[in-house]
Amino acid sequence: MPRISLNTAQRLALNIDAHIAIDAGAGTGKTATIVNRVVEHYFSERQRATEILPIPERPTRVASGIIRSRGPRPSDPSEWKGLLPGEVVLLTFTVAAANEMKKRLRNTLQDMQAGPISDKKNTEPRLLSSADRDQLKAFLEDAPIGTIHSFFLRLVTPFLSYLGESTKSQIIENYASQAIRKEAIDIFWKIPSNPDHFTASHSEFLRSDQAINIAKARDRLTKTYSGRRRLDNVLSNLIKKSIFVEEASNRLTENGHITTQKLLDELYSWVAPEQMSSLIETLFENIGDVMETIRKYSHIIAPNGWKIEDRIGILDQLSQYKPANIEEEIEWLSKLTILSRSKPGTGTFFPRGSLPNTEEWPAGILTLSAMGGSEEAKRAKDEMKFGFKNIQMMLETNLRTKEILKLSAMVNQLLNPDGSRKIPIQYPPSERLGIRPKEELEKYAFSIDAEAQHLDDLRLSAEGLKSILRSIKNKQELREFSDILELSADLLLLRCPYICKTEKMYPAEIVRILDDGPDEPWQDDHIERALYCLNEMADKGNDQYPNSLIEKVSNDLQHRFETLKSVRRRYLAFIIDEAQDNSPLQWRLLSRLWGPREVKTGEKEIPDTPWQPTVCYVGDMKQSIYGFRQADPSGFKKYNQYIRKINKMEFDSISSLTRDPPLRKRNKSRDPRYAHQIAFATAKTRNIQSGRHMESWIRFDQQDGFGENLTPEQIKARSEGLIRLNYNFRTKKGLLSTINGWWHDVFSERNREPVQAGWYADAQDLRTPLPNDMNYEQNQEKASEKVLQLQESGHLEWICPEKTRISNNPDVNLDKTVDTISNPHSKRVDRIARYTSLRVKSLIAGSPIRIKKADGSWIQKEFESVEPNEILILMASRSAMRDPLIRELWKQGINTYVDHEGDLFEQPVASAIEALFQLCARPQSKYYAAWVARSPLLSLSDKQTHEFILKSEEYENMLSALSDFTKDMPSGRLVRRWNEMNSEERIIQLLHETLDVSDLLLAYPSLNAKQQAEQAIQFISKTLEKENGSLLLAADTLRSIREDSDGGEQSMTNPSADAVRLMSIHQSKGLESKVVILVDLFSQALVGQFHENVDRFAASPEIFAANPRPWGDDVNPALSVMWDHARRTTKSRRDAEARRLLYVAATRAEDRLIIVGSPQGELEPEWVDGEGLTFTHWNKNSYWGTPLGYMITDSMRAKAIDIIFNENNAKENPLPSSTDEERAVVVHQYSKRARTDSEREIARWVTSRLSSSIDFPLESKYQISLDPGWMAENPSFIGGDSSIPILMMHSSDCFEVEEEQKTPFNTMNQISKALLETPERTQSDQKPSRGKPRKVRIYPSSLHGDSPATNEHVYFEHAAHSDFSATELGDIVHRIVELGVGNPGVEGKIDLPSSWTQKRPNRLTDQRLIKTIITEQGLDYANKQLCELVSELTRRLEHGHLGLLSTGKRVDGHRLLGLRTELPFSHTFGVEFDPILHGPWAPEGFVEKTLEDRALVQLQGFIDLVICTEDPSGRNTLRVADIKTDGCRRKLPELQHDMEGHEPSTENEFALLRRHGIQLAIYDGALRAMNSQAPEEKRRLMLPPAIVWPGNGRMIEYPDKMMTDLRSELKQLLQIKAREHLNSRNVPLLDHGNSQ
Repeated sequence: MPRISLNTAQRLALNIDAHIAIDAGAGTGKTATIVNRVVEHYFSERQRATEILPIPERPTRVASGIIRSRGPRPSDPSEWKGLLPGEVVLLTFTVAAANEMKKRLRNTLQDMQAGPISDKKNTEPRLLSSADRDQLKAFLEDAPIGTIHSFFLRLVTPFLSYLGESTKSQIIENYASQAIRKEAIDIFWKIPSNPDHFTASHSEFLRSDQAINIAKARDRLTKTYSGRRRLDNVLSNLIKKSIFVEEASNRLTENGHITTQKLLDELYSWVAPEQMSSLIETLFENIGDVMETIRKYSHIIAPNGWKIEDRIGILDQLSQYKPANIEEEIEWLSKLTILSRSKPGTGTFFPRGSLPNTEEWPAGILTLSAMGGSEEAKRAKDEMKFGFKNIQMMLETNLRTKEILKLSAMVNQLLNPDGSRKIPIQYPPSERLGIRPKEELEKYAFSIDAEAQHLDDLRLSAEGLKSILRSIKNKQELREFSDILELSADLLLLRCPYICKTEKMYPAEIVRILDDGPDEPWQDDHIERALYCLNEMADKGNDQYPNSLIEKVSNDLQHRFETLKSVRRRYLAFIIDEAQDNSPLQWRLLSRLWGPREVKTGEKEIPDTPWQPTVCYVGDMKQSIYGFRQADPSGFKKYNQYIRKINKMEFDSISSLTRDPPLRKRNKSRDPRYAHQIAFATAKTRNIQSGRHMESWIRFDQQDGFGENLTPEQIKARSEGLIRLNYNFRTKKGLLSTINGWWHDVFSERNREPVQAGWYADAQDLRTPLPNDMNYEQNQEKASEKVLQLQESGHLEWICPEKTRISNNPDVNLDKTVDTISNPHSKRVDRIARYTSLRVKSLIAGSPIRIKKADGSWIQKEFESVEPNEILILMASRSAMRDPLIRELWKQGINTYVDHEGDLFEQPVASAIEALFQLCARPQSKYYAAWVARSPLLSLSDKQTHEFILKSEEYENMLSALSDFTKDMPSGRLVRRWNEMNSEERIIQLLHETLDVSDLLLAYPSLNAKQQAEQAIQFISKTLEKENGSLLLAADTLRSIREDSDGGEQSMTNPSADAVRLMSIHQSKGLESKVVILVDLFSQALVGQFHENVDRFAASPEIFAANPRPWGDDVNPALSVMWDHARRTTKSRRDAEARRLLYVAATRAEDRLIIVGSPQGELEPEWVDGEGLTFTHWNKNSYWGTPLGYMITDSMRAKAIDIIFNENNAKENPLPSSTDEERAVVVHQYSKRARTDSEREIARWVTSRLSSSIDFPLESKYQISLDPGWMAENPSFIGGDSSIPILMMHSSDCFEVEEEQKTPFNTMNQISKALLETPERTQSDQKPSRGKPRKVRIYPSSLHGDSPATNEHVYFEHAAHSDFSATELGDIVHRIVELGVGNPGVEGKIDLPSSWTQKRPNRLTDQRLIKTIITEQGLDYANKQLCELVSELTRRLEHGHLGLLSTGKRVDGHRLLGLRTELPFSHTFGVEFDPILHGPWAPEGFVEKTLEDRALVQLQGFIDLVICTEDPSGRNTLRVADIKTDGCRRKLPELQHDMEGHEPSTENEFALLRRHGIQLAIYDGALRAMNSQAPEEKRRLMLPPAIVWPGNGRMIEYPDKMMTDLRSELKQLLQIKAREHLNSRNVPLLDHGNSQ
């Protein structure tokens, strides 16, 4: 297969000589573009990265055993001319997308063959051999391709100890995260307000100086929110929305505090300067005209003159003073709006065309009636009224002016409370205001200073909660995904690392400088400022920070800086997919990697450029729909500007990019695929499309076909690196053209508030590729076929349910379904679900639909049937629509796959399984016994259950009682089996057997139910494992998950081949389907601010705020301007995201798009004979925002009005249309003269039945009448020449389908019949066969647990000391070695991971580390005996074998090359044993299916310490070691200075080795297996395992004979364990591993 031809924009996106931003519309082939770009990075010898950057250290050649190709060896990677896969970072949004990307790359490489370009084969001239191809594929497996989280996890993992993080930390589930957050808030409240009460236990979570400020902030907030209950919600949201809170804090903070000026700047940002200036200019001119009129007629209007403080006096001042900046403009406008209204903030401007006159504030002019009735007086009044009315219209009718006035009022309330008639509230409030009337409370408000202090206290609280959370998780060795980003920020020095604030004791000023961050994320100026400040501190001297500490801090920071530069050095190119969904923190972290890198001696200097690697990111702002995950689409737009600026700068300043032969030209872009010397290409290939697709340079103004028009701005954007992909390969032409028409209005500036906000997307016309375009050659059959299919029209439908006709007499027959539409108990969502199910059934059946015309006649439309899996139903609101849709589709007999079916344990089948598990955990519980009895597992009747419960005794074993009660029932044998297996603690096997032999899956026979049951058992198994096999703890965890209001484990099932897919719009991202149905589009669920109002908290990257309430009742006046502004900002962002959500939903469709829904409540549609379907259009609601359905109808109205105005403007004598009144006249005239059907249809969208006049602006309520018949037979006017008709259905009469009478009663009868007809199981006569070796998982701890019988003196000695246990002592020493053992960092190329060889100092005796570890264990550092013992043990370790090796000294001729603590392993042992019969249990007995005599035993865990050394002969060696503290509480032996030799020398040492022999044998076996997997030339010599005993510091190795015996003993143990696991009859299992 030849290379795929790309269109011009896709080829421009392959430019690897510049940074590129790819703006990829829906369905435009971005994945193919990304894959091609990555491949070019791999193969291009000349590219920006290779020209200006040093090549990093590269891996060795892949071993011959991995290369499949025969022939020459692959090239030496160090000599590879392009980039290697490990040097190109490719990131995307989901794991599935990352796997798909890697799969495509793998297949692309696999299909390549070495040779010249050909039209027959996928040949690559730059590929020297198939061995090179296979080597690239091998490197691809370990390449940094994944999600942003997985990339940063991989980046920080080698540095976890360096960052003060445990290497054992586990990622926690969502439900556990909720529990930890609640714990953090509880600790937050326990911080003492009095600094004198601050103790060591508090210092576990916060530094003392930090805690004092946070406690003060908390106490002030408590007053402001009237107690803890209201504040708790705010604190919880500070944690949930921490990324936005931190981003906003960075914007608003100066010198460590949120300032008033920063808050004002944020408010000012809502108004575009040119808008404000234009408004002021116009108002200034009009006020001047009014004042000129008043002065002209002053003898009539103000015969006695006026005072300067009167309203007219202030207006006179405004007419003479034109403001010069934003602050003055705000003040000027505030004065105007206040003087023009009777009451501040309410009422009409300039009522009755004059100035208002009140007792508190006189007008300064006569009232209109007092001016008299003379002709001159009439002229004076008319001219004055005309002038004031003009000003009034400017202030009241323009949407943008309203924004400016709102801003003016907010700023005025902050800066001038007296002028806004507000009473400033002291912060914090000195006392509660108490319960007062709302009118009185509305007079109070925060001043600007109070607002700043309030937000700064919230910022401090957020920082405190963050520190507490981190401490809790460190202590419990837990980690959330979000913590990976925090650790990455520490590693990349985005701010001061957490460990540097605690253990490293950085001075406060240095912490502040680092926390302030760089001026731009990729710069390091903050680090340089910190280093400069440290030098100054050293020069000047400081009592608090002696020079020794300053030097230590300076060295540490310099080392971290060098580490950052070395990390940057690894990567030469970045490609970031779905970049529109990056959070602000993700953008900053990624760009930290683009700054200055390490340059080694002899390497070329890197030219001066802000971004050193070649950066490409791909996204589409219109598809950014994850604001709830704190994604910020404005970042995509901002970084687009960065790219354009940097590319322009690089072109002008980096000569290596433009000198001959150039990589960049001013008017062309290089296609790297054809830029090299091509040895040969066939003539046929050369002649295709005149060779255009093989040109090595593409003009920026090049077009692909007729009809594509590039503007000068688009051409300029291309030349600066912004490439827009607009060829859609998904949606058919007619449908695409029609929905394109929507986006012009949906994304127009008219719908933006504020208009300049960066989070609003711009419209983009997606273009259908045409057969005669220049990119689709005839020899590409698949591409040509696809392009031809796209030329079809497609279909657009609107199911718009009419107002419900309620039936008062529903059918009482249980065999018949209740009509959801006419049922008085049905809700709106039920009716929408009903209509949707009818349409889905008609689509699957291929039955026609009927469209009603306005005159009452019907049109019938025929369609081909579609498969169920070709239908995708998208919900605007999953919570409201999911269950009604599932129910109605079920009634129609349609299988449904739901992406998230809600909480797993709320599903009936999983609930029954949980009931059984809870009863096993608490057999005495009557509640759980009744739950199981009534479940489908037993299906006892109410009467039977009641009888059983009454017979049972208090605290009786209900499982045994249930066994006795059911002994004569069919289910009795199953219950007896439960009782037997529960007593043996074989719970997971019990659940699996129950699923196999009970009637549970007969009661719930769907595929989804089976998957949910299996998911439930798997989850219970995982929970048991996490709770170390404790049934009670696992049961409690399960219950808390089910009861968690924040959401527990979600049900996840896989779709069947014949299922209709049902999911939220968010989940559909990246999918496509032949038919897409968008349901409930007029719902307000996606556009409201319910959560903000309930939580009293709002956050965005610009501002965060909470709603203070310093009184005890529920009155909620507008107390805080910043709270109003934060809500306003989040509402604007939500509206912008809702528009993008509609775009994502609509662009999933390939052939048919169906929208379902209609206006709600009093706005509901109804049929009007002669006119059609009539509904009220009201697209704006100041509280809720614009629902998605109204966005579509709004775009139709807007297009209709545009058509009318364009026609008016084309006339010889057009009507004026500059004001709303004039625009209304134009529309009215058009409607009156409409003659053709097309003109009348356009007029229908703008002519209201509510009144004879035309209402403007567009936001007014409007009643529209549409004729579905005309719409079905004529193309829509919105999409241009290629648009298609809209098929509009309004009632169930539109669907001709036969409905199944599927009711719960019928289903219950079917299940009962199936149960009665279930044949009795009989034993099979088939003999058991010898099965394949089964996998058995066993926990290592079950094999080598210490026994008091084998170590009696140690246990007695430990028990004598009750203040700390032997286990705690061992854990402390282990942790100190893990974090504190040094590494000399051997020079030269060592074939070990960097985490093994990274140089670090020895900290075994560091008292700060010892203190941290002791405190971590929950013990008291003040315990003198403990501290002295730990200090002595670590001192002995430091002087012993391990300590000497870690400092670089030779021990027994061995030199340390590298070491690794807590190395994870997974090792499988094959064992054989005496045969046993194995098989499942059934009520009739055991079914003996297989004869088992072999097993594969899997052991997993962590090896405490692995040491790699070089022996005296120069060979590399490996050794397993473990630290054991047995007997260290007794009198320690004299420390020996002679540390030669590792053999055991005393009986105690032999006993120590024997006690822990099995453990070391497991570790040794696992390490040997890892070593054997390496290529033979890379394998290391294995040394005997050893135990490091702190008592004397020796590393004691196992004698060969002892190790041989231990391996034999281990093998016997594994045989016994495996046999026990596979014995399904009577032998109890000793742990909770599962057979597989």
